[in-house]
Amino acid sequence: MKKLRKTASQSLKPAPGDDDLKKLLKDRYNTALQGLQAGIEECEQGRHHVSAMLPHVLKVRDSWVELNPNPADQIAIRELYFEVAKAGHEMVEGQFRSGTIGAADVAAARYTRIDAEIQLLLAKRKAKAQPRSP
Repeated sequence: MKKLRKTASQSLKPAPGDDDLKKLLKDRYNTALQGLQAGIEECEQGRHHVSAMLPHVLKVRDSWVELNPNPADQIAIRELYFEVAKAGHEMVEGQFRSGTIGAADVAAARYTRIDAEIQLLLAKRKAKAQPRSP
């Protein structure tokens, strides 16, 4: 939860020279962070499990990726999403074993975890393949 809280506190401010689109992209990212902050609070209050954080982290990830098309700049946010997806998958597996949810929920959580890992590995490969600037 510490990494999530740190990420949620890092909003972006419009910079001189930002066009209307860039300002909107930053506003959307900051709004996703607000949703993440609210989700963190709800988890810490016991109203939600970590798996409920996935939609919030997904919005943060997607907003960040659109703002930062360089794969090297995407790795940290993709790692965070993968960590949350992995924790959510583990939680769902436990709920399935206790009989509180069905196999479709497990498959959905597993798919999300695998997809997050694939996207992370692809970003790492792209970043590694990029030529370094002098």
